[in-house]
Amino acid sequence: MTISRKWLLGLACSLGVFANNALAADTSTSQANTEAGALIGFVLPTQEVVRYPHEFAWFEAELAKYGDKAIVGYANSNATTMTNVAQNMFQQGIKVLVIDPVDAVAGGILTKQAQALGIKVVTYDTDVTGATPDWWVGRSGVQLGYQHVDSALAAKPCGNYAIIRGDKGYTNYHLISEAYDAKLLKTECVNVVFDADSQGWVTSAAMKNAEAAIQKSADVAAIVCMWDNCAQAAVQALKIAGKKPGEVYVTGTDSSPQSMLLIAAGWQGMSSFTPIHDMAVAAAKLAHSLTTGKDLPKPTSVQDGKSLLELKPILVNRENLCDFTKNVAPEGWGISLDQLAEAGLKCE
Repeated sequence: MTISRKWLLGLACSLGVFANNALAADTSTSQANTEAGALIGFVLPTQEVVRYPHEFAWFEAELAKYGDKAIVGYANSNATTMTNVAQNMFQQGIKVLVIDPVDAVAGGILTKQAQALGIKVVTYDTDVTGATPDWWVGRSGVQLGYQHVDSALAAKPCGNYAIIRGDKGYTNYHLISEAYDAKLLKTECVNVVFDADSQGWVTSAAMKNAEAAIQKSADVAAIVCMWDNCAQAAVQALKIAGKKPGEVYVTGTDSSPQSMLLIAAGWQGMSSFTPIHDMAVAAAKLAHSLTTGKDLPKPTSVQDGKSLLELKPILVNRENLCDFTKNVAPEGWGISLDQLAEAGLKCE
């Protein structure tokens, strides 16, 4: 499939991410917020994953257009740290909390605490349990999981499979697992010889799991990873084991720069990309609108009293990697066509 920025814009419009009047706030609103902008907190899981600092930068830049100020805190994949970071933001006087929770239950508690203080809550990418945030902005975890499974099965219809999942505390873990369990575990000629979680989505935990999977089955056909850092760890383990590019199919998520190079070289089979620039900007626009009560977007859907803005993940593989790099990858994502060529993929 050919993907382009124009296509993404069309997707955003079809989702109703923002009506035209939300793309440019009216003059009176803009002037008011310039004089006394709102403070908005953004809590992200970790700096270990390359996408998150980029997302905060886009989020911060968008809010600055309205005179708002963004502050960021990283949870370091720890629920206690996440709680401390968010509660510190409460004390600083934030008007909106945008949070990608590392633990769904702890995130639900924080949501209730924030709302009791009159703070609007937007869950970002990952949802919470035990509470109803005002909005959720993110991607379809189930669809993402099916992209992993369908791609792996197309490349390796039969054989021994390893599944390396993330952390059960995240709602996305369960959404992606829904696809894994519904299809991969029920395919007749697929034998899942290894299936393990990785606490905190930590790369070192994924590396241990990848090594254990290869030890369990030297002829493993596929390693289905939920995220790119896991895929990169799996590739490292496969290289140590003497495997060749393409011999074992590896999946991932986020189309991070390192994984793009691994896809170009044939080591990683695919990665699911979410238009994270669009997602961060949409979250910023939404947060600003929540502070003013104006120009709120039309939700994709409403579930259990919560408005949703859902973006669809894009499957990136060697076939469309050149097009992705030229037309879709966010500015500053860090991979050039020359680098792809050095990795083994020459783009026209």
